[in-house]
Amino acid sequence: MPRLGSKIWYGTFSQETDLHRPHILPWLAWIAVITLVLGIRYSLPFECTDALTVHQRILDSLAAGQVWGRQALVGTAEFPLLTTAAMLFAEQLGTLVKLPAGHVLVGVSQVWAVVYLIRIPKTPRARCLIATLVPIFFATPEFRAMIFALDPNWITAVPAVAAFYHLTQWFRYNALRDVVLLAVNGGLLVFAGPTGMCIAVVFLIVTSTRIHHINEQWSGHDLRGVHFLTWAPFVYCCGLILLANWLIMRDLVFILRHTTNAPLSANIDELLTGTAQGLSTLPWLAAAGIVTTGLGIFTRKRTLCASLFATLAGISLIQAVYDTLNVHLPAGRLILGTLGIAALATPIMLYGVRKGPRLWHGIAALLMILAVTAEIKVSQHCFITHANLIQRHPHRAHITAWVDKAWEDARIMVYGTLTPAIYFDPKERRFVSRLDFSARNLLWRARDEQLYLLVPPANGRFYPNRNNAMARIHEHGAPWLLLEQTWRPGWQLWRCVVLPTSVENTDLQTPSSD
Repeated sequence: MPRLGSKIWYGTFSQETDLHRPHILPWLAWIAVITLVLGIRYSLPFECTDALTVHQRILDSLAAGQVWGRQALVGTAEFPLLTTAAMLFAEQLGTLVKLPAGHVLVGVSQVWAVVYLIRIPKTPRARCLIATLVPIFFATPEFRAMIFALDPNWITAVPAVAAFYHLTQWFRYNALRDVVLLAVNGGLLVFAGPTGMCIAVVFLIVTSTRIHHINEQWSGHDLRGVHFLTWAPFVYCCGLILLANWLIMRDLVFILRHTTNAPLSANIDELLTGTAQGLSTLPWLAAAGIVTTGLGIFTRKRTLCASLFATLAGISLIQAVYDTLNVHLPAGRLILGTLGIAALATPIMLYGVRKGPRLWHGIAALLMILAVTAEIKVSQHCFITHANLIQRHPHRAHITAWVDKAWEDARIMVYGTLTPAIYFDPKERRFVSRLDFSARNLLWRARDEQLYLLVPPANGRFYPNRNNAMARIHEHGAPWLLLEQTWRPGWQLWRCVVLPTSVENTDLQTPSSD
């Protein structure tokens, strides 16, 4: 009994089970492996993405003390809090190693995720085989574009792969420490947007079901605390998100409304048709991984395979819906590629090289060959297409020059996440940024100064096409707005026309938030 706590933390209750896990490399060996992988990664090129630009603008806005920076930090799921916070930490680390923050964050995240994948198999032979698969996948254009992309959302892959690693260890050793670390990673994934939420929910549900299956082994002990321990970080982090929205946006569920506005306002028939088409363009590696884990449900490792299958299928569905709505899904393609590769290697990771159902091993190897061949031959470069967030837009000098013709130094209001990132103004001398559009707040400001409103194209990228104030202004205007200028491919500049401060207007009340 004195060693009961150690056995719970380090291994199973079985008296015959050794508390030490097999095939654990010494720390020096792991340091050598990590250093080697880091050296290989930083010898490869980096390709800048618009996601990096937007997150950098959010950090710049926070440093400048702007309202928009605080709003974008907690109020949008397209550019999640986890990524922005990781960028902030990478900036500090980058000053020490003399590298840009994006290079530090992406390189460390990729290596961290790879190390977790290599640690999943039990035997050194299986780990070496997993490591040798990376050059094979590197031959595909989709995988290379994914690896080269300087996308800060790569940080999402770290808690995602770590959660899967600890899930496999939980099934293998029944160690409480894996439940704790899985729960912590599940909490971190709450801050990673819809992709992270999907992964966290699936893995935590599987962990909870596993607790019920070991009741006989843990007979005589209260398991209710383990259930609480599993879900506590997830619920706590969800509460933090809601609390931050209440404090900053003055709306407890703002991020929920902001995230669900586009799908709920879409036409059902168009959404279903577009989703079906989006699923047909699923990356080959992810599709092969879904099939592999689907077949793995019929093996002894059915629960682990089902968890990975449900995760990949859920993210694929969310990605197809977001593609139909022309909305950016953070880390969607990155996680599909990462977990898709992990799914293709599940026979090796879960059973080893020479163990397990040989038929499943053979089918997985065949699917891997077919997926790699298809990616090389007919790859549609989906990741490169969806990395283009900042589209064609008028130059800020053209906008300010037009405004100065009639109202010199008048300021322009910009709303959302992408538009303020494009026209970022640290001092807000010409461009004033806010996350959520409010006609009342705009009119209140326009009483004291001449304001303009810049409306982006109604293509779904900047705001939903239906049931949205910006979309109605783009199509019909407003009684208190006068259209001044338009630019391709649909940018509009409106001038606010309201009564000056000296004239009383009972319709304009003090706004509830700014």
